[in-house]
Amino acid sequence: MDYLYYKAINWDDIKDNFDKYTWEQLTTNFWLDIRIPVTNDQPAWQQLADTQQQAITRMLAGASMLAVYQSEVGTPAIRHDRRTQQEESVLNTITFMKSVHAKSYTTIFRALIPGNGGANFTWADNNTDLQAEIDQLAQTSTNGTALQKKSPFHFDRNWPFIW
Repeated sequence: MDYLYYKAINWDDIKDNFDKYTWEQLTTNFWLDIRIPVTNDQPAWQQLADTQQQAITRMLAGASMLAVYQSEVGTPAIRHDRRTQQEESVLNTITFMKSVHAKSYTTIFRALIPGNGGANFTWADNNTDLQAEIDQLAQTSTNGTALQKKSPFHFDRNWPFIW
């Protein structure tokens, strides 16, 4: 008879101290976009030149695309190679936090450029250079070795230099 066997996680029985360290770092640095008063930055934002605002918004839109990719494809792709239950918990936390990061860009746009933030997402969605980078990341997520999939450089190779 085939069935799945589930085992409770015992965080007192750590197989890899890196899992414990990473969990502690992730949970210590946990934040939500709704708890950060982005509107306080409006005066400084208004003082930036249009070219600076455009560069920042494009970088944020590209970062949003990358965060979505990481939460939907990148981090789930490395689950297959996890070695411990604690590592699985770490990956679940990273997946969630990448979704929080993706949402935070909308919060920033809403606060700094009300009614016009959507144009930045459209720019990112239609940018062939960004799409090519995501395609390369997807190839590594699909065909790469376990180490290549886990490499932080896999996710950050040319960002934000492609603009």
